[in-house]
Amino acid sequence: MDVHSVFVILLALFVLLCLTIEAVGMDKDRDSKPNITIGFLATFKGDGIGKLIAGAITVAVMKVNERPDLLPNHTLQFIPADAGERGTSVAIREMTVMRDSGAVAFIGPDESCVSEALVAAAWNYPMITYKCSDRKVSNKNIYTTFARTLPPSSKISKYVISLLKHFNWNKVILVVSENHWYKQAEEALMVLAKDNDIQVTKTYFIPDFYISGSHEEDIKRIIDESFRITRIYIILAETDVLVDFARYIGREIKNIDEYVTICVEDRKFYDPSKSRQYLNKDSYLCQPSV
Repeated sequence: MDVHSVFVILLALFVLLCLTIEAVGMDKDRDSKPNITIGFLATFKGDGIGKLIAGAITVAVMKVNERPDLLPNHTLQFIPADAGERGTSVAIREMTVMRDSGAVAFIGPDESCVSEALVAAAWNYPMITYKCSDRKVSNKNIYTTFARTLPPSSKISKYVISLLKHFNWNKVILVVSENHWYKQAEEALMVLAKDNDIQVTKTYFIPDFYISGSHEEDIKRIIDESFRITRIYIILAETDVLVDFARYIGREIKNIDEYVTICVEDRKFYDPSKSRQYLNKDSYLCQPSV
């Protein structure tokens, strides 16, 4: 997902939240313009997306404040915070600090959101995430104030199953990144595959934070072990994995036209003009998305 796309999404999220707050009459004093404070939670350390979109959210707030038709009686501002690592209490602590500082809604967090969404529901505070795909938060009876722009992993799995059924492909191999999102997608896909009489012959896992060319032997091993027992590969991983897989399977297998590789990639929008990036390493590296 590029910066422009993130900017558009965040701007839409802010407008939605602000119109909701405006509609309920947050402040009865229409002669002044009190602040509406939004808490922004993102992962800034390591490979966190926060570093990529921090500038976009600043611009989004500015654009909203420049539109008197959106917030005629209030001024929008935000408080940023690092959500910390998955499985820790950092994000909830930051949410508490934000609430005590006047925040009335939350944008984020990104990777993990289940516990945070439950806390937001207990406080009756709106929370909209731009990346979390956990299936649990789809239960609106529990996570009553939660919304998101990225579909849950179970929705992605339904699309894959529909494709397999359309072509009557009923035996597949999974290649899954050891990443939280892709593992969730794999779990959902396994359940749906069983319900639809599709056999997952074997599942292979590859390291998260995959670097193209660094796991050549792993990819070759997967192909060598599996090409005799399947014709359909489903890759739940980033584009780098697909690029390497396509290159190596073309070298290792002579009758390559008898095989199909399906890749699910959640971090970028598909651009038909750059379709070669999914097959050719050189064109992929020469056409960055940001």
